[in-house]
Amino acid sequence: MDLQYVENFTGGTVVMLVYGEIGGEKGVNGAQFAQVIQYLQGDPEVLDIEVRVNSHGGGVLDALNIFNAIRGSKKPCRTIIDGIAASSGGLVAMAGHTRAINDFGRLMVHAPSVPDKAKETLNENTVKMLDQFQDLIADLLTANSKHEKSEVVTMINGETWFNANQALEAGFVDEVINTGRQFDEVFNGLDFETSELSLVVNNFNRNPKNIIKMKLVKNTLGLDENVSEQVVNETIATIVNEKATADKALETEQKLHGETKTALKTATDKVTEINNSAAVSFVENAIKEGKFAPEAKEALISQAKNDLKGFKTLCESMATPAKKITDKIDTKGDAKAGEVVNGKLDGKTFRELEKSSPQVIVDLLANDPEKHAALFAAQYPNAK
Repeated sequence: MDLQYVENFTGGTVVMLVYGEIGGEKGVNGAQFAQVIQYLQGDPEVLDIEVRVNSHGGGVLDALNIFNAIRGSKKPCRTIIDGIAASSGGLVAMAGHTRAINDFGRLMVHAPSVPDKAKETLNENTVKMLDQFQDLIADLLTANSKHEKSEVVTMINGETWFNANQALEAGFVDEVINTGRQFDEVFNGLDFETSELSLVVNNFNRNPKNIIKMKLVKNTLGLDENVSEQVVNETIATIVNEKATADKALETEQKLHGETKTALKTATDKVTEINNSAAVSFVENAIKEGKFAPEAKEALISQAKNDLKGFKTLCESMATPAKKITDKIDTKGDAKAGEVVNGKLDGKTFRELEKSSPQVIVDLLANDPEKHAALFAAQYPNAK
């Protein structure tokens, strides 16, 4: 089975695309599309089907094949208008068991016609066929809206466009999908580029398909459908100029931001360099003054770099050099394990522990501040 219209299959959901023209030699073949949907009915791994539509329309018979296949699916089948669902593309979008539209999407309904031929030039049988198709389309649209058939017929005869909220209000869709997309992104998502707008405006009379594009351009730009080509061109030129100005302003802002960021980094690096140099000098002086053991130099420098102000405050509290008399105190066997006796802990003074077991001092401060204070006071009796 050729699954050419299947875009993706994940989590039990099959995504199929109706993009571009419906019918014709290169368009979406309605019969083949219907065969794929029918084939998916027998696959137990397929839980539901999602048909995404972005089409200016095409053949009614091909559209009806797709419509019937979607409506007759035993698997839940949801249709989503990705960009435009115009003419028979709109008919396909109405087939879903549930129907949604992107917030920038457009739906258009109109009467069927023979390409490049006015209705009054057609023979009687062709006119009757078109009338039958129009009546059928009106019935299908009425069944999928909040309007009476007479109102739908008026919409069809007037070739009516709906934005997302209008389509929801009319009952043609059940949900508007909030995409948050911007103006440029919307145009890039359609089957013509922003750069082609002027070409569409200047040549739409030469190509009937561009009539739909022209109506979409006016609708998207917020212009009345009866305005002249000159107004459309001027509006497009204004948008292009505004975008160019905005791009230039953004480029300038980014350049200034980059220069400011570089200058800030240079200044920050300089401050860090000065701070680190001061930390090293302060620690070396403190060691010379006998406030700390030389063995602790690297750890002290690291601490001073992280918080130089706090380290200075600590050193100021140790302004008086350590008295050496306590180094000569002998416990004479009176010391008990873990207790401070005669200014010593386990036979060692605060100064001796600083040199040999600095972690003991740290742990003592954290777990038994009173014992730490007693040991410290015995070592540095004149400290404030």
